[in-house]
Amino acid sequence: MMIALLFQQVLFDLIRGTIAAAAIALVGGGLIGAIAGAINRRWRRSLLGSVLGSFWGVLLLTLLPIGVIPGLIGGGPYAGVYVLVFAVILLPLGLVVGATLGILAFLQCSPPQIRRWLRWVVVVGYSILAIALTISWARYCSRNSCESLSAAGLRLGQPEWMAPTAIAVSLS
Repeated sequence: MMIALLFQQVLFDLIRGTIAAAAIALVGGGLIGAIAGAINRRWRRSLLGSVLGSFWGVLLLTLLPIGVIPGLIGGGPYAGVYVLVFAVILLPLGLVVGATLGILAFLQCSPPQIRRWLRWVVVVGYSILAIALTISWARYCSRNSCESLSAAGLRLGQPEWMAPTAIAVSLS
């Protein structure tokens, strides 16, 4: 039961983080890549390198620390303050560092080298994310009773009013 709950939440967090990082990288990385492409006259490689680099920078430098802070998983009264501080500090850092490294890698490497590096980056990056999120959720569930939540029909990450038992109780 606990393994399924952790697997479900870790997978949900990975998908949610991937979508958020992709949206941020398309906008921020696209802008940085367009500026770098205008400077060095290699638009396609600069833009692609910037978007991919900023995606991984945002995912690993911004969303990973936000996802593994123990106080944020359970919500808590000040969870939004932590998210805001981390987003304000780490989001531009992850975006710029990732985009810069992506541009440099795409301009310096040949396409076969880039494909080989991208494979390793995807495997290692998602492995780091999955391990960190699993440890964070396991720590949260060891301190709180995750089984009682799942037995009551509550899914983590879902408000209480959306649970089937809460809806049935409120309707009766």
